[in-house]
Amino acid sequence: DFYYKYVLKISEEEEVEDVIEHTTFGNIVHKVLEELYKEHLNKELFPQHVKTMLELADDVVFEQFRLQYNTNEIQQGKNLLIFNVAKTYVRNFLTQELTFLEELKQPIVILGLEEQLNYQTSITVNGEDIPIIFAGIIDRFDRVNNQIRIIDYKTGLVEPKDLKFSDFKEIEEQALTKVNQVLFYALLLQHNHPQYIESPLTAGMISFRKISEGLICLTQDKNKTVTTEMIKQFEELLKSITAKIIDKNLPFKHNSDADYCNFC
Repeated sequence: DFYYKYVLKISEEEEVEDVIEHTTFGNIVHKVLEELYKEHLNKELFPQHVKTMLELADDVVFEQFRLQYNTNEIQQGKNLLIFNVAKTYVRNFLTQELTFLEELKQPIVILGLEEQLNYQTSITVNGEDIPIIFAGIIDRFDRVNNQIRIIDYKTGLVEPKDLKFSDFKEIEEQALTKVNQVLFYALLLQHNHPQYIESPLTAGMISFRKISEGLICLTQDKNKTVTTEMIKQFEELLKSITAKIIDKNLPFKHNSDADYCNFC
């Protein structure tokens, strides 16, 4: 996929959506939460703030859908069902956040929302230093007690096992995509906001389809703290993988286990 899209510059044709796609749905839910939370950025968040968000939630969901689609398109059929699912997801998320704050008995501080971070480095390939920019968007990072949390929102299903690993060899040999993703965010945070890495750091995902789980944390052998050593090891692994992508002497090979190989 990388080879076709970024090397050969061949991409899929853009089509008009008659039915709201999964990615569009996810983007809208992310945008709704950004709109609801943005006025509380770098401020203490108390239960009463979340209660106000709950009152506004349905209107903000409608407005974000209206920016993408004609109002008539979300008032009937499958799109109406998807629209109602989005409202339910957002309300359930805020209800869970309210419960978390009430049990915590102290405010949390939102430090970043949908923040695009990047950092430049270089990779040596066949004796040549090649500049590289790693970039990504972190949905949210906040401070709870004295702990920094990196949070990725997922409208799909995430299980605790998806964020567990034993060692970095396991990450390299298996497609632990969710482990890779949150470690990548920790790496970006370290290079852009090193002051936050000095605090205890956790990173994980909140699944809207399993909202009762709350934040599902990255776990290495029962340890939920992301250490600077872990980030360093991941960066080395990331550079190694990237060097293989860049090396013109190594051909791109299609995964013969992919389902669509059956139709080639």
